[in-house]
Amino acid sequence: MKKNILITGSGFLATAVIKKLSSDPRYNLFILTRSMPQDPFLSESIQSGAVRLLLADLTDREKVSAYTEELASINYLIHLASYIPQSPAEDFFHSARENFNNNILGTVNLLELVKNVQYICFSSSVSVYPQQTSGTFTEEMPTGPQTNFYGLSKLVVENLLVNYANIHHLPVTLLRVTQLYGP
Repeated sequence: MKKNILITGSGFLATAVIKKLSSDPRYNLFILTRSMPQDPFLSESIQSGAVRLLLADLTDREKVSAYTEELASINYLIHLASYIPQSPAEDFFHSARENFNNNILGTVNLLELVKNVQYICFSSSVSVYPQQTSGTFTEEMPTGPQTNFYGLSKLVVENLLVNYANIHHLPVTLLRVTQLYGP
């Protein structure tokens, strides 16, 4: 029996993941995103039915709830959707509100509806670490974002997911991504 995978977001990383998984006959792919994907591969995959589009903003619980049946059928969650500030000089309150609503509240809304999920993978960020000017990031480094709400929101979501996974006895993978590039 095929497993259902939900990928949140439709950016660079989500597109790469969908390209990789779309040829695997073991999976049915769902993408949950707030707007129509711009990538031609994603658009074609949605039109052909190879990927099922769930069009909703994670911060809007009512709209996400419109997909209750589909989300309850999800076996694996690859959570890549995120609010990323456009500039470091972004307004303090705007940044706090957007990071809280999109990254934290959006994840809570999602977890309420993926009732049968068996595995979670989350794209976090090295922004969960204190800012440093040189050196290498390691998993053993203490976390503690000091200068941005983005890193703080990612750290809160990591903790939220780990707690959720512990309560529900699920494996969870946290990816602390640095810079993404390439085809």
